[in-house]
Amino acid sequence: MKNILKLIHFSLLVLALSITSCVKEGPEGPIGSVGAKGEQGIQGENGNANVKAFELIVNKSDWMRNLHYGGGNVYRAFEILPESIGNIDLYSFNQGGGTVLLYGLIEYSGDTHGAQQERKPLPFMTSVNKGADYFGLKLEFSLAETPS
Repeated sequence: MKNILKLIHFSLLVLALSITSCVKEGPEGPIGSVGAKGEQGIQGENGNANVKAFELIVNKSDWMRNLHYGGGNVYRAFEILPESIGNIDLYSFNQGGGTVLLYGLIEYSGDTHGAQQERKPLPFMTSVNKGADYFGLKLEFSLAETPS
């Protein structure tokens, strides 16, 4: 019996030492070799991916007839035809996930600072004071489906 108790104590002692003396993480090993490189891809186009830019000059005579909304409010429209922008239908382009950004080049001619130009993203609102004339100007852009 004494031998069995000594054996159990000894086994417990060996077990306790083996559990507490284990190191969970060793030192970091050496860095491995670099793997093989894959095939070289096809060279892409330089530039701004699929960005397309068009410049339109809209003359006073290009605007559609005046629509009056009372209180001196006048509305005029200008239609951007696909022929003027590389045969791109803006509505279909936008519906297909494309993004359309428009900017207006506003020309100011004032007595104080002289003529100035400023490129503004649409929609854009401003007011103009020309002597006795005072009016507001709002330029905006909306996509409309072209009739088939």
